[in-house]
Amino acid sequence: MHLAISPDGNTLAVCSSREEITFYDMRNWKTIKQIRHKEEINALHWDQGEGNLLFAGDNSAQVCIFDGKNSVGQLIHTIEKAHNPSVFAIAVDTRNRYFMTGGTDS
Repeated sequence: MHLAISPDGNTLAVCSSREEITFYDMRNWKTIKQIRHKEEINALHWDQGEGNLLFAGDNSAQVCIFDGKNSVGQLIHTIEKAHNPSVFAIAVDTRNRYFMTGGTDS
C-alpha cells in the first residue's frame, strides 16, 4: 500500500494491493473517487505546487498522471516506459518543471 497527501492537505491518495487508487477528501473523510488500475502501483507523488497533478508509477514501467484538483482522479496522461523495468520512486523538482523516476535497474 502506498499513499500521498496533496500539498494543500485536502486530498489523500491511497493505492491498495488490489490495484485500486482511492482519493479521499481529508476535510470530511469522504471518498472522492476510486480508480481500478491494471497494474500494481509502486509509487505515488503529488506535484510540488498546489497539488494539481498526482503521479503514479507501476510495475509495467509507466507513469500515469492524474488530475488532482478539478476532476480529481481523472487520467490526464500516461507515459509508457518511464523507467526500466518498474517504477518504484517518483520525485518532482521544487519548481514543478521536471519529474524523475527510480526503479530496480541497479
